[in-house]
Order: sequence, then C-alpha cells, then structure tokens
Amino acid sequence: MKAGKTVLPVLAAFLLWGCTAARPVHMDWMFVDGSRDTGALRLAIMWNPQHDRPEMDIMQAQLIAGEKCRAWGYRDAVQEGTMETRCTRKSSGMLGLCIRKEATLTFRCTSSMQAN
Repeated sequence: MKAGKTVLPVLAAFLLWGCTAARPVHMDWMFVDGSRDTGALRLAIMWNPQHDRPEMDIMQAQLIAGEKCRAWGYRDAVQEGTMETRCTRKSSGMLGLCIRKEATLTFRCTSSMQAN
C-alpha cells in the first residue's frame, strides 16, 4: 500500500508539470525599426516565457534583413553584435513573473546605396 500512496502524488506532479512546462513554438522574426539613411535595422520576436519556448531561426532573420536592405537600395545585411533578450512585461502579482519576453537582432546594410 505504501508504494501506491507515493506513486499517485509523483504521477500527479509529472502530469501537472507536463501541462505547465513551456512548449517549443516556431517564432517568425519581424521588422521593428530601422533607418534607410543609416542602413541600420532591428528585427524581433516576442513570446510569453510562461507558456512558450521559442524556436528561433537566425537564417530567417538574415533573409528578412537582407530583403529590407535591398528594398532600401543596399546590397545586403550583416548582423551586428549578438542577440539581446529582455523581459518587456511582468505580471502584476506578488511574483512579478515575466509574461512577455523579446529577443532582438541588429543588422547593418552593406555597401553604399545604389544609384536610382
């Protein structure tokens, strides 16, 4: 009987953990700001870390940045620095859990602007 009494709480804990653990979710990068004149731009993804574990595709970010730079008349884009992550929103409870996290990548357009 003792084995049955310890198995149920352990099983319940595993089931509860499985329901509350962050699940992997594909996130698409999006343009957030930039300047055609300086050739600098930022891309970001946002998620709720209480529910989601983002799967980030850096190559997708590189492609988006390159497309934006070409639309501005530049040749391509290169990543500057490393990815930055920060909590942008916390819950209002006593724990103040992060409920929105943001990751950003900065890119610089390469080559001078093409003549129009």
